[in-house]
Amino acid sequence: MIVNNAIKLLVQKLSTLSYQIAIGTGTTPPWVDNLTLEKEYARADATVEIETTKITGDTLKLSATFTLSEAVSISEFGVFEKETGIMICRQVIAPVELPVSTSLNVIFHIQAIRT
Repeated sequence: MIVNNAIKLLVQKLSTLSYQIAIGTGTTPPWVDNLTLEKEYARADATVEIETTKITGDTLKLSATFTLSEAVSISEFGVFEKETGIMICRQVIAPVELPVSTSLNVIFHIQAIRT
């Protein structure tokens, strides 16, 4: 069994990396072999925080804010490790039409859990 302190340590180590969040217009469902967003629109550096969901310090919170310079329909989001460009996760939603000058705050919570 992985002990609570190991989960906390794992999240602490992950919090030392630099991340970026990307937004896009693709609609293909996520797949375990995804390397990029389907149609990336913009990417921004993420702010990294540690939060508690069930076990103290078990969740990595990544957030980034985008200010849109044109009207766009956003439907996909992804997290990338900044140095390597490796995709950590990707999510697709129903397209949301956003008008020009929209400030979009994107937040990912990545929780370390036992299974």
